[in-house]
Amino acid sequence: MTKGDRVLFIKTKGIGRIQLQNKFLKEKVVDSKWVLEELYIAEVSSKIFSRKEYCQYKKNNFNKQFWKNDPYQNEQWRWNRVFEFVHIKSIRIPINMSELYQIEKAKNFVNKSWEALCYGRSRELNLSDYRNLLEVLA
Repeated sequence: MTKGDRVLFIKTKGIGRIQLQNKFLKEKVVDSKWVLEELYIAEVSSKIFSRKEYCQYKKNNFNKQFWKNDPYQNEQWRWNRVFEFVHIKSIRIPINMSELYQIEKAKNFVNKSWEALCYGRSRELNLSDYRNLLEVLA
C-alpha cells in the first residue's frame, strides 16, 4: 500500500464473528443475518509508517490507542502500520451480504470481507473487484 491507493473500510452488523465463521466453514453459506451497513472509501494521503515512526512524527505517546479495535497485547499493538487518509465517499446502503454473495461480481468482496472479519486482518481487493463492487452497489 502506498500514497494514492484506495482503502475501503466496511461496517457490518447482524452477527458475531464466531457465528459467521462457523456457519461459513460448516455449511459454506454466508449467514443471512450479516448486513453491510456502510462502505467508507478513502485515499491514502501519507507514507505508511510504523506505529513508532508515526508517534515520533506526530509527537504522540506510543501508548495511545488509535482505534477502538486496536488492543495492546503481549507488548505489541494489533495494528503496527499507520497511515493518514482522505475521505472520498461513504456509501450507506444496508444490503444483506448473503445477497451480495449470490452476485458473481460481488462474491470476491464478500469473501475478503469475511476473511477480514473472521481473521482480524486487512485484505487486499484487486482493482476489478473494487470496480465490480461499485457497479453492483450503484
